[in-house]
Amino acid sequence: MKQHLSVLKSNILFKNIGESEIELLMRCLGARVTRYSKGQAILVAGDAPKSIGIVLSGAVRILREDFSGDNAFIREVQAGGSFNENYASAGVDHIPISVIAAEKCEVTFLPVQKIASMCTTACPFHIQMIQNLFSVLGQRAIRLSRENYVLSQRSIRKKLLAYLSQQRSGHTGEIRIPFSRAELATYLGVDRSALSRELCKMQEEGILRFHKNCFLISQPSVLESL
Repeated sequence: MKQHLSVLKSNILFKNIGESEIELLMRCLGARVTRYSKGQAILVAGDAPKSIGIVLSGAVRILREDFSGDNAFIREVQAGGSFNENYASAGVDHIPISVIAAEKCEVTFLPVQKIASMCTTACPFHIQMIQNLFSVLGQRAIRLSRENYVLSQRSIRKKLLAYLSQQRSGHTGEIRIPFSRAELATYLGVDRSALSRELCKMQEEGILRFHKNCFLISQPSVLESL
């Protein structure tokens, strides 16, 4: 685990916790490194969510089955990122998502029950980790609220503009998203062909330009008005 300390330190769960303390925590939690090959299932919808996963190397993809039974891409988690915090902390019986190795990767799992159960020494850094977990769950709740706002929009154009507005960094007009066209359509809950038609209309009207997953907003005011 020592070779992964710099990656672990970048995860919010270990904010304000030193490397030597991280080593102690990982031993206390019984953390082990598991290696996966590209395309291998890490978690499958229906599994019991008992642990938080942290990506130590490579990347994983989080998928959710859509209404047609196909797996829809939700997001990708790179090294240093984590997944399953909300489901593991909520104590639900099963998860509605699957996690697949996007490439060769290493993952460690932290049992939530052990995180929440203080040892007899009540180490300050363990208390810090619990506080950090609350912060993670708060951020997940905010992200879910943002996603719900996008999906609540009544038209494809409004869904798309709301999503692009959230993806914009600062006041730059260029936005690069983590989805392919098909993945974006699934995320927005719209038909792919209908999305493509709407994008072409918006380009013809001079609102934006796009190439693959890169968008250039020609009229930033349409985002600022959302």
